[in-house]
Amino acid sequence: MDVGDFLSRCSGLKAVLTGEKDADLADQKNLFGCTGHLSGIFKDYRIGVLKSNQVPKAVGICLPEGMTDSELLLIVLDELQAQDRSATLAKVITSTLSVWWPCK
Repeated sequence: MDVGDFLSRCSGLKAVLTGEKDADLADQKNLFGCTGHLSGIFKDYRIGVLKSNQVPKAVGICLPEGMTDSELLLIVLDELQAQDRSATLAKVITSTLSVWWPCK
């Protein structure tokens, strides 16, 4: 999936994530799908399933303790706004977050 596809599918959730709108059934389904996709990227990154030419694994990603899936999705959606829409989602997310939250 590329950045543009993910944004078109998930960016409408920002109002739900910030509490400006109550989630309806469609929002709940989308939220589950979008957070599930992010979780899958992190799982594949941690176990080394992502191809090294797609995602550089120079350093691990250690998210702050207590961060929820919703908080992470909101941060990712904001970060992706400045990215090339045709870039590979997994590469953009892992390379960005490994700089923000490297494992120590």
